[in-house]
Amino acid sequence: MFLPSPLVFLGAVLLGLACFLLRFGYRAHLPFYGIDTYWHLAVGRRIREAKYRIPSGSGLYSIEGKMDYPPLFLYFLALFPERWDRRLAHFLSPILDGLFASLLTVAIYLLSGSLLGSLVGTSVFVLSPLLWREATYLSVRSFATFVFGLTFLVLIASGGKFDFLSGIAITLCFAAVLLTHRMTTQALLLLVAIYVLYTREWQALLLLALAYAVALLVARRYFLKVVAGHIHHLRYFRKYAAPRLSPGFMTSSRARGRVFLTMVLPSHWTFLGALWFLLEYPLGLTPSLEALLCLAFAVHLILIQTKTFGFLADDRIAGYGIFPAALLFGRLVTGVPGLATLLWGIGLGVGVLGILLAWRSNVQKDREGQNPFYVSPRLLDVSAFLTKRSERSVLASAPYRNVQIAYFSGKRTGLVDTVLYEEEARDLFGHTKLTTEDLGRKYGFDLLVYERREFEEKARPNLELLYENEEFSVFRLRGPTSNTA
Repeated sequence: MFLPSPLVFLGAVLLGLACFLLRFGYRAHLPFYGIDTYWHLAVGRRIREAKYRIPSGSGLYSIEGKMDYPPLFLYFLALFPERWDRRLAHFLSPILDGLFASLLTVAIYLLSGSLLGSLVGTSVFVLSPLLWREATYLSVRSFATFVFGLTFLVLIASGGKFDFLSGIAITLCFAAVLLTHRMTTQALLLLVAIYVLYTREWQALLLLALAYAVALLVARRYFLKVVAGHIHHLRYFRKYAAPRLSPGFMTSSRARGRVFLTMVLPSHWTFLGALWFLLEYPLGLTPSLEALLCLAFAVHLILIQTKTFGFLADDRIAGYGIFPAALLFGRLVTGVPGLATLLWGIGLGVGVLGILLAWRSNVQKDREGQNPFYVSPRLLDVSAFLTKRSERSVLASAPYRNVQIAYFSGKRTGLVDTVLYEEEARDLFGHTKLTTEDLGRKYGFDLLVYERREFEEKARPNLELLYENEEFSVFRLRGPTSNTA
């Protein structure tokens, strides 16, 4: 029996607000936070300056690369003045998650007819440690999560009946994913594959092909660069990054424990959905599409822990299983209340505990200066010092700091916009044995920025010290001897 709609909308508003506050609360006091955040803001600015054409690069790095990044999120940021973008960097990801929580509440109610089911299903989304982590800063992944979640709901709502209007809606959603994010595109391909195998609705493949045509029509030749860049990105990751980053290369019990805590545990809703799929046959239930999708994403996460498949994605791929898990538990608590409620209760407890632990860990890292996402006042001081210098290029010892320093200082720093420049990407992303000083000389950087805690494990460079504070040290590698401040 359908409950009065005002209660549904009230629940949607309250859950959306709770989701926003949960995401925003941790970093409310941190005005500058993020890594890729500042690359996206810089590209958005250059798109505006180029009258909404794709620029040759971000303008942040000393090695200007060809752009091959999916453009939808970048154009979204380019719609707003830069002063708005800086404010959006504080609010956008929590707002998107809050909006989707409200939308999900209404969608599950319409699909299940149960207010309780809609509240339970949305709680799966709200209390996901993995999604919480991604939404604490401005990130294309939160934008892509919103687009993918909407795509999933539209596909499920169609019920396999692809009439003219639903076909257009699904095709446009598919195209939006293709133009937003590489890993989300991979998640979309897995979603469509499982959907077609389960429903035997082969028209979904045709709609996916049409989506590629729409993306090509919208982005024209640039979309071909996006596709080529995606393929090259996977090849690069397989060759250089996966052997160092993939947990599949870790063999100690401590490393396996870290993998469980940092990758499997934050995706617990996906694994609970996969567990339900394994229980459906013994319980005499018809296997559900949502549980099968959870299983697929859980298996995907397990596979990328291996040496063979470690290059395909990272732990965030399992986050896309949150959407079928939300719909699954929203339906189960009313259809199979006993065991399903127990699993949901376990997931609820793990979700709350996971977010609290992540929150506490991040706060501690902020205080100790060990959180790479936190742009501390000391880093802003370094950037202000660099702005006044006449040297043109700076290399930070930690690759992620190059993005932040470039954005706030206006200097060109040591990264590349694309892995098409394979040797430079390998060196500057840290997939090399060369030291920071070696890299500085190889690529002709003027100044080097070190984090002072690095000197606890290695000797300070034998270079002229120009500036130092509690967290950072700036050395001159080459260039003028006078400060032009």
